[in-house]
Amino acid sequence: MGFLKVVIWVAAVAGSPPAAAYVVSRYFLIDRRPDRTHFLTTPDGWTVALHEYRPPEGAPARTHPVLLAHGFGGNHHIFDFAEGLSVARYLAARGHRVFSLDLRGAGDSEKVALFSAKTFSWTFDAYRRHDIPAAIDAVLRLTGAKKLHWIGHSMGGMLGYDLGRGEDADRLASVTAISAPGRLAPAQNVPSAPAVVVRTRRFFERWISCVTTPILEGLGRTGALSNFENLRDGDYSAVAANLHEDVPTAIGRGLARWAPRDVPFKAPLFVVAGESDPSAPPSSAKIAFDAADAPVKKFLALGTAHGQKEVTAI
Repeated sequence: MGFLKVVIWVAAVAGSPPAAAYVVSRYFLIDRRPDRTHFLTTPDGWTVALHEYRPPEGAPARTHPVLLAHGFGGNHHIFDFAEGLSVARYLAARGHRVFSLDLRGAGDSEKVALFSAKTFSWTFDAYRRHDIPAAIDAVLRLTGAKKLHWIGHSMGGMLGYDLGRGEDADRLASVTAISAPGRLAPAQNVPSAPAVVVRTRRFFERWISCVTTPILEGLGRTGALSNFENLRDGDYSAVAANLHEDVPTAIGRGLARWAPRDVPFKAPLFVVAGESDPSAPPSSAKIAFDAADAPVKKFLALGTAHGQKEVTAI
């Protein structure tokens, strides 16, 4: 996006931010569809979407299906972003039946609407107690398997840390946590929120990111959470338009207080962390790794300091 487009965009935002956010969400829309989407009802009455990716004919048969879980303010597109950038399709092509969960309020799951009885009042615990057990039940029922592999990104990995110690641990073949902190740094704790956020109990992540991201991308400044040199033109705006969701402020407070529980970890554990990831650097992810007395576990730190080469956009 050239400088002239940035100027035009700033003018549009100044005139009508909601309209500008809508334009971004449509212009950068990702139209990638799974083989099937299952809609599940949680014990507390929410409808959540479970997207299925099936192996192609002739792929090797795998014993355990895979369940993918996105992070804070995200959705299933983090695992199926674009051609060649899809964890879900990569695993399916290698014989796994893959399922990607949209937690409540995210992606194709039920969301808070203007006249809905649902509100932005759920907590981190609601994911653990309601959404995830419903998804695990469905995956095992649909596949006939006894166990599944859990792969979680960011908050999804933190949920995996808890799963390995919870009632569903015996139904896990393994837990993989990607960019999942073991403890949030003080600077990452939820700051004092604006009055509108306090009153609505809602982080307006999707609206804000849709409005600001194209400007930042046009200026070549994508912030501390992205490596602009490893992104293709338009990727950063596509992430803002498709991967960001509004979440309750209670989720942020819950994550800020979260810590690994001191109970046995029953599943094999694989933890992956990137050196340049400010939200979950290896030092933070290692806290959760060290606290887990898993029967088998492995830690992988990525970055030039750990032997990987500098990469450029695919």
